[in-house]
Formats: sequence, structure tokens, C-alpha cells
Amino acid sequence: MILLVPVLPGAQAQFIKSTGTEALVEAEENAGPVSDPNLRFEYVEDGKYSKILNVPTYEWIPRGFKEKPRGIVLFVHGLTLYGKRYDLVAKAFAASNYYAVAADMHGFGRCYVDPEKKFAVNGKTKRRVNYEASYKELVELTRMVRQDYFGAPLVAIGESLGATPCLRLAADHPEMVDALILSGPAVRVNPIMLLHPDSIVAGFMGLAIDPMFNVNLGFFMKKLVSADPRICEEMSSDPLIRKKATILDLMETDGYVMKSLHYARKIRPDIPILILQGSQDHCVVPKHVVKLLKSIKSDDQTLRWMDHLSHLLLETYYMKAETVEALATWIEAHEENHDGEMKVVREELRMLGAKAI
Repeated sequence: MILLVPVLPGAQAQFIKSTGTEALVEAEENAGPVSDPNLRFEYVEDGKYSKILNVPTYEWIPRGFKEKPRGIVLFVHGLTLYGKRYDLVAKAFAASNYYAVAADMHGFGRCYVDPEKKFAVNGKTKRRVNYEASYKELVELTRMVRQDYFGAPLVAIGESLGATPCLRLAADHPEMVDALILSGPAVRVNPIMLLHPDSIVAGFMGLAIDPMFNVNLGFFMKKLVSADPRICEEMSSDPLIRKKATILDLMETDGYVMKSLHYARKIRPDIPILILQGSQDHCVVPKHVVKLLKSIKSDDQTLRWMDHLSHLLLETYYMKAETVEALATWIEAHEENHDGEMKVVREELRMLGAKAI
């Protein structure tokens, strides 16, 4: 298993290798006899960071380990989604002694569904999409987490829309981010999403009535996000996933993700980057990922192009074997015991609640 460790306190991370067997032995020594990954972490919702930032937060905290967390994993959610959608992969990281954290952006998740105004500030709720305010909160969250886990390297993981704030964070604050994992990064919105018959009807209805009119995004969930009907149903049945958005919100989102290339050009050249991209992605334009790669100056960047996979890869309990393989390969490349380690990874994901691997 390749682990991220800091060269010196406060320094950027470097990769070191250990075999899968060594990692398992180390885990047993650190965590004692606990073999169930569900018992190797604690889940905290709306902890101290939530109280400071007035936003929903989700933490997966390793427990039972003798050593400090090996690293920090910061998750940023995609369009219509929210932080806890990373629950499965966050559990897997935490069970391996990585501290994981996520938050909801303004206009999504429990910022949007907030009937008791729990996250309101001076009576003003956070139901409206506000990417700039969300980014400032992300920076502050990252700052606090890095202070609390001083010396631990941080990996920022963003899917779809979430890739943009991750890129900006790495560009604006290179001292905060040690590595990036981007899944289906939204460089440009796929024309199919805008030209889909249901999208055209919804769009014209919205424009004809009011830019603040809520467009039903049911077609987005069922026909564009994933070719796997189980993932579509998973999204449709989740009450915290937005099913509607205003024309203004969609236009603002499109303009925001178009800045991804600008942020990518500012990233420092030594940051490790993994990009996951499904060839059947109907939400963003897959070929534009190549433009993103060309904009990034990093000497350590990897693109995993996965045939037959769709847009949503990480924010689901129905993770594909190809996705797990891509993540593990990037982290554990060149290992002799890779096959054995992959078997352990898949089994622990099932124990953590994966519904398909």
C-alpha cells in the first residue's frame, strides 16, 4: 500500500511503499484484534467545525489505532449532491487510519433542506447556491483540519462540480493540498445535458416563467448521471439530493466549472493528481478532460479512462470494480501483492456497506 507521509512537519507529502501484507500486519498491530472495518472508525455529524462554519459537516474519524492518522481526506460533493454521499469511500479511508471530512455547499444537502434554519446566519438561510461563500468555508475548514491534524498530508477529492473547488484550493493554497483525486471533473457541461429533450422542455418552461423558476431535474437523475439503474434509484430516493434547480443556478454552475482550466494552470508542478473519467459520461464532456490534463503542469498526473462507466463513480454505494481498481492502482502501484491487497479492499468495502463491487 502506498501511503502519503510528510517529509517534515508542514512539508509536502511524499509517497512510500509497503506491501499489502505489511499494511495488514501494521493495521492489526495498531488497531488490535478488530477485524471488522466498521469498528475502526467513528462517524460524527455536525461536530465542532459545523458549529464554527454554520454548515453541515461529516467526519469519519479513525479509532483504535495507536498511531496518528496517516493522512487527511477532504471530500467535495457534486451538483445536486451533498457531503455524506461519499459515505462508503470515506468509511474505507477511515478504517485504514485516514481522517475523512466533507461539508455541504450552499444550496445543497442540508443547507438546502433546512426547515429549522439550523445553519442560518442572522436569520438568513443557505438555501441559495453561492459557490464563492462555499469556497471560503472550504478554505477555512481545510485550515482548521490541517491545524488539528498537523503534519498529516491532505488529499482533496472532488467529483464533477466538486473538482472545481478542489482545483482552486490547490491553486490558491498550495501549502494545504498534498494530492488531488478528481472524478468526472466538470470542465464543460456536456451539450447532451442541455439538448436532451427533457432538458429543453424544462429550460424553456423555466425561462418563459421566471429565471428563478425551479426546473425539475428528474431526467438528470434517471438518464444522465449513470447507466446503472440502481444508482439512479439511489439518487432519486435520497431526500437530501436536490431534484429541482433554478435556471439562474444552472447558469451560475456552468460559469463556475468553466474556471477549472484557469485554476488548473496555477497548480504547483509537483502535486500528484489522479483523474477518473467514464467514457459514457453524459453530464460533462469527457474529451475536455484532456484539456484539463494539458493545463496542469504537474509531472505526476494519471488519467484513468474507464470504458462503459458513467458520470457518478464515488458518491454512491454501488461503486464499480473498475473504480476501486483505479483508486487502488494509483495508491498502490508497482506492488507485488497487489491482487491480494485488492481482495482485502473489496471485502472490506462489502463489510462497510457496498451494495455492488
